Amino acid sequence: MRLPHGLPQAGASRPRSAPRDRRPGQSLVEFALILPIMVTLLLAGVDFGRAFLGWVELNNVVREAANFASENPKGWSTGNSGAAQAEYTRLVTADAAGINCTLPSPLPAPSFPDGLDIGQPATVSITCNFKLLTPFIGDIVGKTLNI
Repeated sequence: MRLPHGLPQAGASRPRSAPRDRRPGQSLVEFALILPIMVTLLLAGVDFGRAFLGWVELNNVVREAANFASENPKGWSTGNSGAAQAEYTRLVTADAAGINCTLPSPLPAPSFPDGLDIGQPATVSITCNFKLLTPFIGDIVGKTLNI
């Protein structure tokens, strides 16, 4: 129904001028072509997020290990019982249990650049091998990523 000024009434449907060209399988084919790319991008994003979280967690583990080592520097001097080193290993492996990576065995010992006095800085460097989920990314950078 048209109003006196020639505009259609609000809510009135517009007449179809021509039938639409329908291709029922086109969207399915496009979806099938795009799906592997989208899944690969999604898995690459998940892998990046997991690796970044592993890196952050490993930094926290190393910080805790350096703190323990600076509080117990005599544990790495000659003539010690090895109890501090065993506790250091237990602390690092327990803190790194939530990270999906493989720690080196044996763990590297901390270094003490300013001497073995309590409270002096200790340096700890640990790298772990992180396993990737995405097959194509794993083929490009390797199955494991060193963090």
